[in-house]
Amino acid sequence: IRNSGVMDAATKAKIEKEIAESIDFIFHFPEWGTHNRAMLRAEALVYACLAFPNHPHAAKWKKMAEAIASDNINNWEIEDASLYNPIWMLALFSYAEAAGRTDVFTSPMIHYYLDFYAKLIAPSGTIPDFGDAAWNTASGALRFVAIFEKGAAVYKDPVMKWAAQSILRTVTNRTDTMGVGESYSLSDAYRWADESIKPERPTSLSQDVLDDVVGKKIVFRNGWADSSMYLLLNYCDEGKWGWPYREYLRNTITV
Repeated sequence: IRNSGVMDAATKAKIEKEIAESIDFIFHFPEWGTHNRAMLRAEALVYACLAFPNHPHAAKWKKMAEAIASDNINNWEIEDASLYNPIWMLALFSYAEAAGRTDVFTSPMIHYYLDFYAKLIAPSGTIPDFGDAAWNTASGALRFVAIFEKGAAVYKDPVMKWAAQSILRTVTNRTDTMGVGESYSLSDAYRWADESIKPERPTSLSQDVLDDVVGKKIVFRNGWADSSMYLLLNYCDEGKWGWPYREYLRNTITV
């Protein structure tokens, strides 16, 4: 946009000033820990460095981005909510791309979460709501499309490819009205997609998904068809990891 020739110098200066001020504001309330609010800040900080590498605050932005992101790489996420899970992971993937952190995808936690999300998909074609989430919101579902496309491409995984297609088909069948947020997610899905991966529908039936330590969910199902029976039991408590992050949120979250 900056180099498109459609903006005069004054307009560009105004936009650049407001972006920089917005990024500097993060330092008043930076957040930290493995959750979506922190990871969104790290993503914003690293993209600001790419946009304005010569800004006098760029080095400070980069350092803060790395500090916040370090909590989120190779750690379990502390939010058990189908709304916030994809916000966190899409921001993490976006950060990894911008920062050149390909090591993010060697994390066993990332592979775990992608398998975990895929096994939660219901006959509706989407992931049911748990935590403080609303079921079948387009923005949340389409973030999962981008996440699964990236996972399928990185791990050459046909089930993740199927998961991306299943959720996309369900959302587009339900509505043809999408906003900027949905377009943002779909743009990432398009860029990350590897069409050489052929989708494969899962075959697992009733099971713990994936464990009784982190996920703490049981899916009862008799198949993966649109007419299959499905029940999700979520028995996830707060868990024993991430206590400092949770305690920080409890004492500082501005709601």
